Amino acid sequence: LGVDAQVAARASIDPEAYDQYLRGRALLRSRKDLATAIGHFKASVAKAPGFAAGWSSLSLACEVSFWYALMSPAEQAEMLACQAEAGERAVALDPASASSEHALANVFRSRFRFADAERHYLRAMQIDPGYPDVLEDYAEMLYEVGRIQDLANASRKLVKLDPYFIVGWTRLRDAAVAIDDRAEVEEAARQAIAIMPDSRFAWLVPLEYPLAYGRNDEARTAFDRAIALAN
Repeated sequence: LGVDAQVAARASIDPEAYDQYLRGRALLRSRKDLATAIGHFKASVAKAPGFAAGWSSLSLACEVSFWYALMSPAEQAEMLACQAEAGERAVALDPASASSEHALANVFRSRFRFADAERHYLRAMQIDPGYPDVLEDYAEMLYEVGRIQDLANASRKLVKLDPYFIVGWTRLRDAAVAIDDRAEVEEAARQAIAIMPDSRFAWLVPLEYPLAYGRNDEARTAFDRAIALAN
């Protein structure tokens, strides 16, 4: 579930709050029904207001929800406020945890303060090198700022750390397309389809990749395959 080591080691958490937390984590990692995930995290911190990992995961869920739902400006503002407030609560409660540093890094990234974001991402990875979710968001930031080779390196580390996390293969795909590495594009697509056969990787990656380089014949072939899959 991408839980950082410090959270997993703690036992003094209300069982109901922890159950809500784990339910939210499962939805967050699969990127399914993020509104329900946010509800689970809110229930967790309502039951255990001192549970820093519940707050940090609520912050992460509010941040990622932008990518998976159409939102009005008011809804976007609400999610940004949720992200910031929950992230700040997590840091206040447990400033030395990887998940708190991760949430804070995302807050800085959402404010386009990339140098501050990178500092906190690196600190989170230093605290817990085995925590994959922070590496995923760090890779995303590298993509946003155009550091493609660093993105490729971070993405390769991510899929080695957690080969069943589909978002890791998405990040590796992004890097491979950018550097025109066909073998890695195809491997990322193959792995993602194996994890989630009904995902858009089944048809979109073979179409996006040749289009990025103006390979129109290859793109037409990929489009025909996509139509066949849709039917």
